[in-house]
Amino acid sequence: MAGIDVSAINQFNGQNYCQWKFQRNFALKAKGVFTIANGTKTKPDNDESKIEKWEKDDAIAMLTISSAMELSQVTLIESCTSSKEMIEKLDSIFKLKSDFNKMLLLDKFHQLKMECNETMVQYISKLENFAHQVKDPGESISDVIVITNILGTLPPKYRNIRQAWLSVDDSEQNLSNLTALSIDEETSLTQSEQTVSAFFVSKCEQEQKGR
Repeated sequence: MAGIDVSAINQFNGQNYCQWKFQRNFALKAKGVFTIANGTKTKPDNDESKIEKWEKDDAIAMLTISSAMELSQVTLIESCTSSKEMIEKLDSIFKLKSDFNKMLLLDKFHQLKMECNETMVQYISKLENFAHQVKDPGESISDVIVITNILGTLPPKYRNIRQAWLSVDDSEQNLSNLTALSIDEETSLTQSEQTVSAFFVSKCEQEQKGR
């Protein structure tokens, strides 16, 4: 198991700790040393062969963790003597920072508005991306909250989407269906605006010819 290549992990640079931790844990599992790193499998006593095996696996875990970090971040764990210590120290440093960043993201999420140059797909994707960034084990922004935020912040010209959504069966009220409904309404509005614009252009040209 130790020979599995985990080089695809993004090196941790001090940002997005939760996402990096997710990748790092899978790398440790792929190496077969995750239970040592999280402290579940403790160092055995009075059995030299088992102790030697545990220490080797712990070294593999330490190498896996440190290799997935930029040198500027490795300095934070240089004093650690086990993979468990490494994880505990990193968690203690970045959990508070992650919680603060999450709070800022939540605040920004609830203040998002649709920009005048955004399409419905772009706006919905933006809200989904913010919800994904906040996601963490045991905590997330539900699709219901994302949908509520979308419907509550749409410009007045999209009021038909809100009305149409009320007629959608509860079992069908999901982000995919809201996106499809929004795209249909946006396409319809665009076509109507183009028709009105073409009408006024044609009328203007006729008036100029009549002069």
